[in-house]
Amino acid sequence: MLQMLAFLSFEWNEEEHDSRSRPAHGEKCPLRRDTLNSRGGVVANWLDSCHPVLPLEIMTVPEVQRCWSRFLMLRPDQKGNMSRAQLANVTDTFGHKLLDQIPLADEDQITFQAYCSAVCWLSRSPLETRFRGLFQTMTSGTIGKEQLQTLLQNLYPREDPKTIQELATLYLSEVDKRNQGCIDEEQFATWMKSFPHHMLTSVMHFPIIPSKITLLEELQPSFPTAAVAFKDRSGMDAKQLVTVAAEMSLKRRDWKRLANNLGLVEKDCFRLEQEHLDVKSQILAMLQIWLRTCRETPLPLLKAALRLSGNTDICNEVFSLNF
Repeated sequence: MLQMLAFLSFEWNEEEHDSRSRPAHGEKCPLRRDTLNSRGGVVANWLDSCHPVLPLEIMTVPEVQRCWSRFLMLRPDQKGNMSRAQLANVTDTFGHKLLDQIPLADEDQITFQAYCSAVCWLSRSPLETRFRGLFQTMTSGTIGKEQLQTLLQNLYPREDPKTIQELATLYLSEVDKRNQGCIDEEQFATWMKSFPHHMLTSVMHFPIIPSKITLLEELQPSFPTAAVAFKDRSGMDAKQLVTVAAEMSLKRRDWKRLANNLGLVEKDCFRLEQEHLDVKSQILAMLQIWLRTCRETPLPLLKAALRLSGNTDICNEVFSLNF
């Protein structure tokens, strides 16, 4: 039962490799104190209950900074907005239903404020409000046996259809106490409340800042102030390379992928590992070597290489967005 509950819950726990991501030092978040307000109450569209944004007393500055670093990974535009069309490749049915709940600004734009509202709703709203919102995301009415089988098939992809059908029958009999042949919101809420409170709290816990990240780490500047001895070229300065190296090291990214995209070979990477003990120094030395030998305009090449190597968030933080 709890496995299914965990599957149905929103996956806010973040991947290990980038759990320490944060905005670049000095980067401002586009939230102003005078624009913040609160709208209470639970309505059909659950995100409306905290849109456009929540009061600053509810979201701390480190939490807003954390949200901003995560929002950057979605590649917003220069105004800090993201088009809903950017998420058009979401193929999961429930992913689409979740997107349908997000309030949109003009021209189908998802604003950073709406993103903060969603994150804060997941983290702050009462437990029952959260799992009722979860049900509303899964369906606009009731969950029948076929829909339940789809959920279970996603949860247990290796099970054969017969086993999935038996599990669906079992869950339906457990939750559908009125024998309606489907599960409505009230039945779902009653079933959820039947679990021990500490189990529910654990499954539905979506902290804005993961517990493994201390407040000190969250407030720590993203790059040191030490300078690097080479001249600026085409808008690229020393601090930007230091930032890239520091962020990739903190987020435990595979810097050799970036090196390969910049044209360096395996023996170059091996030599850097032998010459420099810590990862950040290895990355910085690699970037400096590349820059000295680069015969084209370096900035667009580095930005493209960062994106191709799975470091779009770092590229946006360092080069693209400044608010």
